[in-house]
Amino acid sequence: MPVIHPVATQFSKTLVESRVRAIRLYRDWQKAVPEITAEYRLNYPMHVIRQKIRQEFEKNRELTNIGAINIALFKGRATYEETLNCWSQVNHINNYFNEDYRPTQKKAIETNFLSGFLSGQN
Repeated sequence: MPVIHPVATQFSKTLVESRVRAIRLYRDWQKAVPEITAEYRLNYPMHVIRQKIRQEFEKNRELTNIGAINIALFKGRATYEETLNCWSQVNHINNYFNEDYRPTQKKAIETNFLSGFLSGQN
């Protein structure tokens, strides 16, 4: 189990500096994918995990406020440390992948149950 020691919080003063920090964090995440897969025994292929990491970074691509960028980088670094130190549970990791599918499956089950119940089949 790798141990990532906490780093003092940094605040970027320019967009160029924050871009460098974002790229460094992105690379750290991508390099850690094999360790994350092994530690959490994930059933997802590595390319799916890498795509999800990319999606999470793309969510904040349009940020221009330096304060908001600093907060996003802080949260990303904190999540990275928590994940690699195994402070996150498997459920926390799986929630990143299941959030897209959960609501539609739940609606389909409820709709089928309710329609069957109301028609007297269940």
